[in-house]
Amino acid sequence: MSIDITSYKLACVIARFLDEKIAKDISILNISNVSSFADYFVICSAQTNTQVKALTENLADKVKTTFSRLPLGRENDVKNRWNLIDYGDVVVHILHQDERDTYAIEKFWNHAFSIPRETWLQESKEYSEYEKELNKAIEKTVLKMALEPNNTEHYHELAKYYAMDNQYEKVISVYESLLEIDPKDLQTLLNLGSIWFYSKEYKKALKYFNQAMLVNPSNYLVYYNMANTYAELKNFPKALHYYNRTLDFNSQDPEVYNAIALLYHDFEDYVEARAYYEKALSLDPENLTALVDLGNVCFKLFDYNKALEYYYKVFKLAPDNKTVALCIANTLAVNKDKEKCYDYFEKAIALPGDNYKAYICYAIAKSDFKDYEDAAELYKKAVEANPNEANAYILSGNLYSNIKKYKEAEAQYKEALKINKLDPSIYVLIANVYYMNNEIERSIYSYRAAVNMRPENDEYKLVFIQVLDDFIEDYRKDDIVATF
Repeated sequence: MSIDITSYKLACVIARFLDEKIAKDISILNISNVSSFADYFVICSAQTNTQVKALTENLADKVKTTFSRLPLGRENDVKNRWNLIDYGDVVVHILHQDERDTYAIEKFWNHAFSIPRETWLQESKEYSEYEKELNKAIEKTVLKMALEPNNTEHYHELAKYYAMDNQYEKVISVYESLLEIDPKDLQTLLNLGSIWFYSKEYKKALKYFNQAMLVNPSNYLVYYNMANTYAELKNFPKALHYYNRTLDFNSQDPEVYNAIALLYHDFEDYVEARAYYEKALSLDPENLTALVDLGNVCFKLFDYNKALEYYYKVFKLAPDNKTVALCIANTLAVNKDKEKCYDYFEKAIALPGDNYKAYICYAIAKSDFKDYEDAAELYKKAVEANPNEANAYILSGNLYSNIKKYKEAEAQYKEALKINKLDPSIYVLIANVYYMNNEIERSIYSYRAAVNMRPENDEYKLVFIQVLDDFIEDYRKDDIVATF
């Protein structure tokens, strides 16, 4: 069980974790009003390089265990003089005292608000108390197990507490011990199967689900879990078989029909997928997931009006859903409804969240409607939103190429190449631009680069040979003319 927590609370709890490990001079800076990349800095000092490393590793483990959160990024120098852990809205700086004096982070951010120690200790108290209470419960349960070693209820209780603490290795160990007492404990078999399923250890999951099926061949959850596992293994026949067995015992669960629909969807049988999504919605008319998926299926079946009908239903129920606003905008664009399409793109962009995809889709729509200048500006915004993604540069290059601005297209493709240096398709795009701009020799060099990178690609070879033949033929013609 993970705990939802605000960035403020997380910063306070991180400070407490560091304090418990004898970190020095802990401070929290609220930078939310003076920075766009984070809300809080947590800064502390260590006496040695070894302590810097130990504090860093301990904190990462503690945050992972308590909140099921992994860092978005980590940075450090080779000698562990300083370490940085990035949790998105909270960035942690763990520095050797000398390095802290050198970098002077607090002085640089002196316009930020510093949270007093008493405040963050008090704010983090509930999480500290939660951990203490959980440890007490674990100790108490272990004692009960020692007194009653064959009481399976104690094992279930202990496994629950370890799960609450995200200690799944111990959960597995407890359950395996329980099965030695009672090999036919259905709940334990299902729980073990689920743990391995979510760990993507699908063969291990199937082992326990099969055992559960032998214990109780009438339990629909057994078949449902079996089906989900085979679906992840891309075994369509077995997944479908077990979903149908699930329906034999529980024919009124919309999630089962939704799962079957998704199975057909993944295997691109959109007609069958549509039928099962419709069945799921007949049982649960406001199932947002099914509505969106059904809209997507209708879109792929070119039934754009029906797709819009489902998307509108979702947007009415969830008007802050950015993805659905984009789905509506894209469908309206395909339907050639220019004004409404632009309106929904603007709505999508105004909603909270990353706008990279929205800018891309909006730019494509603008380009399709021949609003080329607007499209180019939107590609620029996409690049600003995610400068490390090559796709915006490539699409921008395609736009300039289509309107015969070959130098601009070349510049965009070369920016993409800086990101994906080993992508032969970008060399082909550059080669195409050179060719269309009558820079044949440069075109040949770029085609050759693509062929050298992917010698097995026959398409690259054919185009390269054709361009080379054209060049040689033109050269011969020029040579013949010169002789006269």
